[in-house]
Amino acid sequence: MLTYPPQLDIYNNNAHNDHNQLLTGNYFAPLGGGQNTVMCMCKCLHICEHIVMYADDILLLSPSDTLLQKLLHICECELASLDMSINFSKSCCIRIGPHCDRTCISVKSLSGHCLPWNTEMHYLGVYIVQSRNMKCSLDACKRSFYQAANSIFGKIGKIASEEVVLHLISTKCIPILVYGLESF
Repeated sequence: MLTYPPQLDIYNNNAHNDHNQLLTGNYFAPLGGGQNTVMCMCKCLHICEHIVMYADDILLLSPSDTLLQKLLHICECELASLDMSINFSKSCCIRIGPHCDRTCISVKSLSGHCLPWNTEMHYLGVYIVQSRNMKCSLDACKRSFYQAANSIFGKIGKIASEEVVLHLISTKCIPILVYGLESF
């Protein structure tokens, strides 16, 4: 069994979210975050690791793959005490930094699941790409934007005025393009 770090507090801007307070109540120190977002810092072995929680999504950030595995085990234990579990079919690992192209150890859960190392991951509507610096891929957003714009043009074509077409694109297509970008 893992030993937890001593006396750390939680900061949560959403006072109505008792679930996140239960999950992180005794083990994490505050970092900040917006409404409905909990950002925490966990000190394991005197090295800071970060947890970003939004609704039912959890993002674990760690300086090494072994510490990532320990942080995963801590989260698994906490979720198990709340009678919850991690969906490992939707979970993956990605490496960002100067050694992003090096091979990593397998991150295994307490239940024996091995998390895959991917070159791209989807979090809160944004695709984060493996690289030396933090990068987001907008390819899927652009594809969806053009798909929505083309469907508008296909339905109304030359029938509607330019003002109507521009209004439809700005209200229906632009939100598709910028969805989730404010979280980064």
